Amino acid sequence: MKPIFRMPIDANIPPEWITYTSEAVFKVVVPSWSIAGDSHTIQIDKTSRAMHCDCLSAQYGKPCHHVKGLIWFCYKNKHHRKGVADTSIDSLAQFSPDDLGKRRKAVYELLATSLLPISDNEIGRRLDWPINCVTGRRGELVKMGVVVEAGTSWDSATSRNVIVWMVA
Repeated sequence: MKPIFRMPIDANIPPEWITYTSEAVFKVVVPSWSIAGDSHTIQIDKTSRAMHCDCLSAQYGKPCHHVKGLIWFCYKNKHHRKGVADTSIDSLAQFSPDDLGKRRKAVYELLATSLLPISDNEIGRRLDWPINCVTGRRGELVKMGVVVEAGTSWDSATSRNVIVWMVA
């Protein structure tokens, strides 16, 4: 039985890879990860999201790594996107720390008053909170777009590089 791969509904396909589109299908040219300059065309049915590659493996009914790679690439880029979303930038103009809950506000105020970006562990030490309380509140502030990643720094307490955060 020939395997059917389906593109995730919210996939982030790079626009430059789309070569043809109609009401029923669109075609994507995927660069080869193994052969420089080579590429393969994958046709995606807009209704069922089923994907078919033009390579020999797909013609013989074997699992095609081009299709798997496209799914992985589009899924990875959708969910691991760096930076602040455009919608968060719009809502930032209406942001007020007074609208935050008690714990979110404590994390926000600590980051806002800190001279340098600080890590989750440092926030926990300064507020005397366990790390699981810090990461949740900081993550919520990141989703709101008011806190952003500011790079990495060496943490002497854990002896490793950690992500540091600052107010946007």
